[in-house]
Amino acid sequence: MRYCRDLAEADLHDLRSILTALCILCALLVIPNGCRDQAAATGSTSPAPGDSDSYGLIPKTIGGFAVTHGAAAGYIEDAACRECHADIYDSYQSVGMARSFYPPSKDKIVENLDQTFHHHLTGRYYEMNFRDGKLYQKRYQLDQQGRRFAEFEAEVAWIIGSGNHVRSYFSHSPHGELFQL
Repeated sequence: MRYCRDLAEADLHDLRSILTALCILCALLVIPNGCRDQAAATGSTSPAPGDSDSYGLIPKTIGGFAVTHGAAAGYIEDAACRECHADIYDSYQSVGMARSFYPPSKDKIVENLDQTFHHHLTGRYYEMNFRDGKLYQKRYQLDQQGRRFAEFEAEVAWIIGSGNHVRSYFSHSPHGELFQL
């Protein structure tokens, strides 16, 4: 009987996690569109030049929260959801999914930025660092004399993954497309 109760509690926990994630997703899809319509009606925000989607120009802020532009345009910070849904927002912050897709910031970094990572199978070295408030990833290889070659560096625009298991880093191309570093 205990096994059944534990299984039911685990299923209930999974269901709560899924419902919480769906609420956050709905808020991300509904709030920007509704707020964008409201902002357009009041003229309270200024759109970024050239940034638009099927609803029209995308404003720079909504209700004091920054709106994303470029490849993932039209989203607002998760903190905006907290104003109306504090309990759901607070409980959601304890799950890995809450940290699974976001722009980099120093307070959310779990990596050791002082350490170079060497991938033995490819021979590549990876380094990450913050400069001027932006996160960068550099990769390179060493020749037989220990000199760097095939060096590539890009600004990290988005982090995908909570860090509980893995994380991936994405940058923007000159045309706004996302590509994995």
